[in-house]
Amino acid sequence: MAVSVYVCGTAQRPLHRVRLQKRQFDYVNQDEHIIEAQEKYKMEFFYHLVDTAINSLEQRLSQLQHHNSYFCFLCHIQELKVASSSVILANCKDLGTILTGEESSDINSLELFEEISVVCSLLEKGFTTFGSFEIDKKK
Repeated sequence: MAVSVYVCGTAQRPLHRVRLQKRQFDYVNQDEHIIEAQEKYKMEFFYHLVDTAINSLEQRLSQLQHHNSYFCFLCHIQELKVASSSVILANCKDLGTILTGEESSDINSLELFEEISVVCSLLEKGFTTFGSFEIDKKK
C-alpha cells in the first residue's frame, strides 16, 4: 500500500524499494541492482547498442576484405602493366568463377583478360587507376 507524504503543499510518492527474493541457503552473492537511471541506461541500452555496432562493423569489414581479395588486382593498373599475362589470366579466371551463378555468368574471364591487356598497352607511365578512365573519354 503506497502512502503519500505531504511536503510543502505537494504530495510525493515514496521511492519503491526493489523487491528481492529471499534465499535460505546460497553460496553465491546476490547481484547488486543498479539504482541510478544513468547507469541503468548504460547497461541496458548504450552498451547493447555499442556491441551491436561493433559486431556489424566487424562483419562488414570482413566482407570488404573478402571482396578486396578478388577485385584488388583491378585497382592497381600500374602493377598489371608489368605483371605476366599468366598472373593476370589467373586473376581474371578467379574473378569469373566468383561472379558465376548457377548457370549464368556475369563476366567472361577471357574477354576481361583481353580488355585489361589492351588498356595496359594504351597506358603511359604515371597513369593512375582513375586516370585510365580518361582513355575512354579521349577516343
